[in-house]
Amino acid sequence: MENMGDVPETVEEEFRKALSPRQRLCVLASHKAMFVSNLTANTAQALLDRLLGREKEPAACRLQL
Repeated sequence: MENMGDVPETVEEEFRKALSPRQRLCVLASHKAMFVSNLTANTAQALLDRLLGREKEPAACRLQL
């Protein structure tokens, strides 16, 4: 939710109603951990592909080696 920019008020309200403050923190922490893990795996795969001389494929995100 934090990375998407403006979140509609109704979605934010439902998020707050459905979960306790601690649960909301856990959801957001999990989201951030998954995001970092995904970027790390994509970057490692791109590095490995280049080292092995494989054809370069489009990056999954805007960050490229």
